[in-house]
Amino acid sequence: MKLSTAFALALLLGASALPAFGVAPPAQHWPLSAMARDRLDRVADRQELESIPQEKVNLAGHLPAWLLARLELPAEEERRQSKAAHETRLLTDKTLQVDGDLQRSFEVLVRTLPAHQRPSSFRWTLTVFASSQFDASTPGAGYVHLSAPLVRALRADPVRGKSALAFLLAREIAHVSLGHCRDGWQRQLLEEQARKGLATKAEASRWAALLQTQIGRVGKLVFFLYSRDQEYAADLFALHLCRNAGIDPDMALDGLRYFASRRHPRALDDPDFRLPVDTPRLNLAYYCSRAADPLLRLERLLMERDGRVIPEADFGMFLYDRKQDGLRRLVPGDLKAGERPIVFIHGLHGGLGAWNEFLDAFGQRRELLSRPLVVFRYPATGSIARSGKFLANQVRDLVPIQTPLTFVCYSAGGLVFRAYAERLDGPFDRAILIATPHAGSDLTQLAFLVDLLEFAGLLGKGFPVAIAETVAQGRGEMKQDLHPDSLFLRYLGRDARLAARYRIVYGEFLNRTEATALQIGFTSAVRLANKRWVPALPEGILREQGARLFGRLVLPAEILRGDGVVRSQSALLSGVPEPIRLRRNHLALRTAPEVTHHVLELLHR
Repeated sequence: MKLSTAFALALLLGASALPAFGVAPPAQHWPLSAMARDRLDRVADRQELESIPQEKVNLAGHLPAWLLARLELPAEEERRQSKAAHETRLLTDKTLQVDGDLQRSFEVLVRTLPAHQRPSSFRWTLTVFASSQFDASTPGAGYVHLSAPLVRALRADPVRGKSALAFLLAREIAHVSLGHCRDGWQRQLLEEQARKGLATKAEASRWAALLQTQIGRVGKLVFFLYSRDQEYAADLFALHLCRNAGIDPDMALDGLRYFASRRHPRALDDPDFRLPVDTPRLNLAYYCSRAADPLLRLERLLMERDGRVIPEADFGMFLYDRKQDGLRRLVPGDLKAGERPIVFIHGLHGGLGAWNEFLDAFGQRRELLSRPLVVFRYPATGSIARSGKFLANQVRDLVPIQTPLTFVCYSAGGLVFRAYAERLDGPFDRAILIATPHAGSDLTQLAFLVDLLEFAGLLGKGFPVAIAETVAQGRGEMKQDLHPDSLFLRYLGRDARLAARYRIVYGEFLNRTEATALQIGFTSAVRLANKRWVPALPEGILREQGARLFGRLVLPAEILRGDGVVRSQSALLSGVPEPIRLRRNHLALRTAPEVTHHVLELLHR
């Protein structure tokens, strides 16, 4: 059976084939009343989210899977496969005309996409099928499918239905823009190639290692199954895409509330409704993990909307106790009116110990003895916008009104602060932003380069260690937020009114001679990796992609003209007076005494 035919059949089989929203016909209680929405949200908030081991269930742990995760089909190949699947479905399922209102919503969402998530070769097309299923799906490359019953059901709410539909459209767009469909097609092509037979036992062994975590079977077909991580990522991306497109986020959440209420009508009447505890299987986890329940997905997005984090005890504001030389949770009443607290915000690779050097230095300064020192800790796995909202919540609950706050922020912590100050009008007196990537940083590329340099033995000393420690935390939504021209950076924009109250410290580690030497060493490393790694891959499409990947690897500006993680131009911000440039790598900009000295001087200017 051809892949396009297999995929078309998978689409027609509905929810058993795709983790789209296949549900029963709508019940009488739709549209949801304001009271019903509130009750559903409360029930969702009381569900038990996955444990840390369960969150890690989708991570592949061996070299072949690691390599596969970094290789991908070219956009043109995805377009070819997706077009064939789309055209096959057109032959087997009747279509209906897309009305102007729905088409305009789709076009607005596509225009809102950043350029790097909207390949020019993709044909962004919305098709409504006269299917009996209640689902939304995509074969990739910009082709988005809705079922007519789903459109009619959501439009039964004349006020909020349009936003709910926009969320479902945005969610399928997300699967395309985040590369989930491309991953699916790659796995199907690998499966097809494996079925043709392998020449040697060694070759068969390599394929078995790959397919163990990458391919899942349902009957005789291999379907587009999204992992839990991909489902959650698509939900969050859809919410942010709707936000950037000017769609009310709470109204957009009705797209999830609809399916949660269909799946669990009891939740609308029973405030104590609980989902059974779910334990995902550990085998085939990356590819075959069961789709999360709509209530769990709704809970995650409600936390995003409201700026809430878990576990609550691990995050928030902590006060530095000079006598005990330690941190304790800040509680109402700790800060008094008239005090001028200094609030420290860490970067991606941070926690309560991230500011030890600064706290040791600041805590003993006589001129700062009257100023409380506070550390704000946020989760590195959530979005930056959510952490900014969480900061605003903490300030509202713990800081007396009209208290002048000074912020000292490192790396991504500077963006958390800016979301608080510029999007939420959070109060502050002054902010010192250290090594903050205002124009983003490509952590995905850096992560691969670090692994390559480690493999080649070039990570002897110096700044690459800082890169390795930083990019290790650059996964999940925050990695998306930090990508240049991301949805978050577009949402953040620029606020020229506040720039005069910012101060910037940034690093540029290499001089021209050192940058040239590193470039030569890197070229040798790429040749070595290409010679050693690529031939070890199974013959065919995977080896071709490996050769293509190594052929286009270059050292990014973050390394050659920056601190190793943030390029110099990204660390600067128009309107900020007298930025301070130091010859330090990214990690040293948080720990070096020289940086502490400059920050102390900036506090007194």
